[in-house]
Amino acid sequence: MSSTSPTSPPKRDPDPASANNQASSSSAPPPKRTRSRNGCLVCRARRIKCDLECRRCINYSAQCVYPVKKAFDPKAVDAALGSRHNRPSNMAATAAAYQDNFLPPRQTPSPPLNQIDQLAHAGPSHDQGPFRNSSIHLPPRADRRRLLDSVQPLEMVHALFRKTKMGNYFNNPNISPPEFLSHAFPEPEDLKCLAHAFSYALSITVIDEDHNPWIEHLAPMFLFPSGEAPLSVSALKYSVLAIGATHLSFFEAAARSSEAEHTLELSKRYRHTALGLLRQARRTPGELGHDAFLAASLMIVDNDPLRYAKAAIAHRGGAGNLLFGRDWRQYSRRGVDAFLDGIKPPPPARRYLIEHAVMHDLLSCFSTGDPPTVLDQDSSWWELLGTTGSTDREWESLESLVGFDRSMVRLAATVLTLYSRWRKFEAHYRPLNELDPAVSLHSPAAMERMELSRQLTNVQVEMSTWRSEAPARYMAPRTMIGSMTLWHGMQIILLRDMQKRGRDDADVQSSASAILELCIEVGDKVEFLNWSLIVACSVLLDLDKRNVARGVMKTFAYQCCHELEVSREIIEEMWKRIDQGYDDESSNWREVAIEIGRPAIIG
Repeated sequence: MSSTSPTSPPKRDPDPASANNQASSSSAPPPKRTRSRNGCLVCRARRIKCDLECRRCINYSAQCVYPVKKAFDPKAVDAALGSRHNRPSNMAATAAAYQDNFLPPRQTPSPPLNQIDQLAHAGPSHDQGPFRNSSIHLPPRADRRRLLDSVQPLEMVHALFRKTKMGNYFNNPNISPPEFLSHAFPEPEDLKCLAHAFSYALSITVIDEDHNPWIEHLAPMFLFPSGEAPLSVSALKYSVLAIGATHLSFFEAAARSSEAEHTLELSKRYRHTALGLLRQARRTPGELGHDAFLAASLMIVDNDPLRYAKAAIAHRGGAGNLLFGRDWRQYSRRGVDAFLDGIKPPPPARRYLIEHAVMHDLLSCFSTGDPPTVLDQDSSWWELLGTTGSTDREWESLESLVGFDRSMVRLAATVLTLYSRWRKFEAHYRPLNELDPAVSLHSPAAMERMELSRQLTNVQVEMSTWRSEAPARYMAPRTMIGSMTLWHGMQIILLRDMQKRGRDDADVQSSASAILELCIEVGDKVEFLNWSLIVACSVLLDLDKRNVARGVMKTFAYQCCHELEVSREIIEEMWKRIDQGYDDESSNWREVAIEIGRPAIIG
């Protein structure tokens, strides 16, 4: 959106020569955009343009390192190309292994997932087209049904519903679910909402869509029920249907479909059913202690279900006991090595559920101002969880799940806990930066004031230390961007809400600008960045920067849904109140969220 008023007259160039030059330049074809090969290693790894000042690296808290230019060696290049192209690809090797005649006849493996995907979506018009130049030779069409029948149901789900994104809906809105799902969901409406949830809606819950834990580890609880905790399993099923119907109705409304209102009513019905089942299940210890209860509570993103999730974790002895068993503290006191020797890694489903619970709790604290309770100051299991894993993906489960560094999430929990104590103090006494002469220096209030000031200093030191050490940490680009946006969001909270600096403060504006730039560079995986964007927008005074933020929200629409609409509503209302001269409290996002009926926003 341009900052120029649509009613203002266009500016004219008084110089005819310059006007002719502009006309000729506008008619010329636009220059071809290519990625620079001369930038620093950081910018090249992030696939962004690098300049001499490298402002992007400064915002990214990285040190510019330029590669050493090597002399061209044709023999080395030829040898590298030869070794690369003479080795069979993974796809070809997998196909060859599948067609091995020496395999026992009763142990025929399922086809590779990529081949399942091709088979499942292949129709009569695909017999020759997509596979004409492929290294995999698919069997004749008559044998495809036999191959598909040999595929395990869960593998079929993984093949069909992986790497799908919300923004692709309008390109391919109808993905046919596998036939076996129609037996579990005979109603066409249920099947349609389930397919949309698996194909698109659940993609906004994770960063790494290749391995979505909601599909790999949690969906099987209701797709292939074991008979345990039937109420919780049914609640999980309806919660997945609810999120699928909610997001499907959003896209149908955008496409002006006549079915949008009906699908929205379906989502409300699914959600009401899931909540009713959870209310019944939480009265039964066997249901409350089942993973399906926790999964269903986290899938329904709202206040009451989050409270149910916290109650379920407390019922099972806390997150540490739920993950590692009741003896985990004894092993942790002996050191990390003794802990790893005596404790088994937690099941993947529980790992991801607890990490989701931590993130939902933190995000709700942004709007409520309450302290985090899942990840509190006594949660040493959080760091221990980062040292365990049965697979390579589990070692960085949080990074692939939400795109934040584990230590940064801990630091954010510390900041939000301190802010909660800060608010309670200022609700009864003067702000901490204003001394009250009527209060004795030895009174409890004065002692608490000193303690909070000391904790603020410690947190600021931890924040500075984390940022200075961040470039040396091994992080994926998306994890670095997500962690830096969270860092700048916490920095704004420290400066504005605790140190009482103004919106026009240089450090405050610097962090806000950094968040905008990072949100521009993040690409299409924008999950869990909405709150950092809201915090940045709460201090924007410049109209041009506000328009940049509006542009960022437009790009977020590719991967977001209703949660972005709520974020946009909060941001625009904050700007309106700031421009009208409202005080800091009434124009804060927490007050705005309450007044628009969103007291706790998660996502």
